[in-house]
Amino acid sequence: MPEAPAYVRRNAQRGLRLLEFAGDGLQASTVRAARRMAEGTVSDQKARLMSPWFARHEGDLDSEKARAYLAGDSERPTPGQVAWLLWGGDISGDVMRAARWARRQTETDDRSTPTSVLDLPKTHVAPLEAPPASYGHPASTRHTTTTTKKGATVRLLDQLVEERAELSETVDGVLTRAADESRDLTEAEDKNLADLKARADALDERITELRAIQVQNLEAAKLRAEVAATDEPESRAAAGIVNVTNEPLTYSEQRSHSFFSDMYHAQTYGDRDAQARLERHREEMAVEHRDGSTANYAGLVVPQYLTQLAAELARAGRPFADQCTSLPLPADGLTVNISRVTTGSSAAVQAAENDAVSETDIDDTLLTADVRTIAAGQQLSRQAVERGTGVDALVAADMLGAMATTLDSQLINGSGSSGQLLGLKNVSGVNSITYTDASPTAAELYSKIVDGIQQVNSNRFAGADLIVMHPRRLAFLQAGVDGSNRPLVVPTQNVPQNAMGVGPVAGYGNTGASIAGLPVVTDANIQTDAGSGNNEDLIFIVRRADMLLFEDAGAPALVRMDQTAGLNLTVTMVAYQYATFIPGRYPASISKISGTGLVTPTF
Repeated sequence: MPEAPAYVRRNAQRGLRLLEFAGDGLQASTVRAARRMAEGTVSDQKARLMSPWFARHEGDLDSEKARAYLAGDSERPTPGQVAWLLWGGDISGDVMRAARWARRQTETDDRSTPTSVLDLPKTHVAPLEAPPASYGHPASTRHTTTTTKKGATVRLLDQLVEERAELSETVDGVLTRAADESRDLTEAEDKNLADLKARADALDERITELRAIQVQNLEAAKLRAEVAATDEPESRAAAGIVNVTNEPLTYSEQRSHSFFSDMYHAQTYGDRDAQARLERHREEMAVEHRDGSTANYAGLVVPQYLTQLAAELARAGRPFADQCTSLPLPADGLTVNISRVTTGSSAAVQAAENDAVSETDIDDTLLTADVRTIAAGQQLSRQAVERGTGVDALVAADMLGAMATTLDSQLINGSGSSGQLLGLKNVSGVNSITYTDASPTAAELYSKIVDGIQQVNSNRFAGADLIVMHPRRLAFLQAGVDGSNRPLVVPTQNVPQNAMGVGPVAGYGNTGASIAGLPVVTDANIQTDAGSGNNEDLIFIVRRADMLLFEDAGAPALVRMDQTAGLNLTVTMVAYQYATFIPGRYPASISKISGTGLVTPTF
C-alpha cells in the first residue's frame, strides 16, 4: 500500500473541508478513500484507478465557475473541483502530478500483479480448537490469538468488498460519461472496461471463497460452543474453548480491565499485557468510532462507553454544538483563515452598444479564528488507580462532561479574547430584536421569533433552520394559553390546529419541539443573568450551515498521565481537545432576541 505524497494528503484534506460543495453525485467510497488519503495511505486499487479517473475528468476543471473560484471571484468551488481534490489532485498549477504519481505506483505494482484469482491475497483461517494444554499457553493467550485471526479474515474481506465497490463505481462513471456525451466508448475506454471486468471477476470469486470460509467458521464455532456447553466449567477452561461470535470491545462495561489502570501500568511499569490491550483498543477505535488515531500511549482515544457515560451526567452538555456544521481541524497551525467578501461585483443594464458596463472591484477581508484548547484535569491517588473499582467511568465521565459543557458554552457566550472562542452572543452585525414588555406573553414572544426568522431570510437570503433557547423559555411558550385557556404549543399527538408550535414538554436538547416550523434546541448554557436586572435570557435563531465548528477528528480523545507528585503517590490525568468556531462568516444568518420580555418566567 503506497504512502501518499504530502501534496496528495493536503489536497484530500482540503477536499474533505469542502464537502458541502461536492454535489449529489459524490460516492461514499470516494469520501472513505479520501479520509485514508488525508491520513497518508492510498490503497493499491485506489492508485490504479487514479490515473484513468484524472484523464477522464480533466475537463471538469475547465469551466467558467471553476476559473472564477481559482481567481477568487467566487467562494464556491465546483463539484468537479471538490472531487478532483478528494482524489488527491491539484486544482491549479500542475493539476496532473497526482495522476503521474499514481501511474508510477501502478507500473511498479504491475510487476507483481496477481494473474489469477489464486494469486489474490490469502488469509490464514483460525483453528477452531485451541492448542493442547501441554503447550503451556494460558487460556487468555489463546483467546487473543483466535480473535486476532478472525479479525484478519474479516478485514481482508472488507477490503476486497470495498475494492469491488470502487470498481463498480468506476465502470458506471465510464458508461455514464459516454451516455451523457451521446457517443460510443473510445478504444481506451473499451480496454479500461475490459481490465476492470477481469479484476472484478477475480474479486468476485475471491470474495465468494472468503464468505464461504467465514460462514463455515461461524457455524463451526457455534457448534463447538454448543458442545462445550455440556462440559464442566473446569474442563472448558482447560480446553481453552472460546466463542468469538460476539466479542466485546477491549474496554467496555462487560470487561474487567480498566482503561486508566492499563494506561498507568503501561507508562509506569512498561506492562506488556497492558500495552497489548491498549494497542488493541486503539485499533478498535480506529475501525469502529474514529477517523483519526494517536501516535503513542501518551495520547489515547477514550473508550466509547466512557464517552457515552459522560452524556448522562447532570451537566448542560453540548446541545447547540451538536447542531453546528462539524468540520475537521487542519492538520497543523493555530489559526483557521477564511476569506469573506465585503464588496461584490456590480451589475447594470448597458445603456447602449459599446457603452461601458458596470464594474466594481471585488474586495474581501480575512476572517481569522484562533484554535483554542479546552482541557480538564484530575489528580488521583495511586491507590485509586491501582485498586479502585469504576475509576474509569467516574473520572472520564466527569472530565469529558465538563469539556463538552465548556465547549458549548463558548460557542454561545465566548468573548473571542483571552483564549476564548467567539460565541453567538458577541458576533458583530447580527440581526438584533428587542422584546420589551413588563408583562410578557407567549403570543407576543411568538411575533418576535417570527421577526427573527424573517430577518435571516431577508438579510442572509437563505432560510434559518434552528432556534436555540434556554429550557425555561421553551417551557414559558408551552405554558402560554389563548383567551379560552387552550395551550398555544401542544404535543403533536394532539393533532393541533392553528398552533404556533408543537412538541413534547419533557426533554432537553433536541427535544422534538418546533416553533413556527423550525426545530427548537434547548440549551442551559444560554445565560439567564442578562439585562440590567440580571434575570433575562436570550434566544438565537440561526442557519446551521453557517455555524462552522472545527474539532479534532477524535475529540475529546486525548488523555495524559503524569506523576507530578510521585512522593505523594499522586497521579495527574488530563483530557484536552482543540477546537475553533466561525459563526461570523455570515453575521446575517444569526438573529438574537433579548430584552425585558425574557425575564425569569412565572408559571
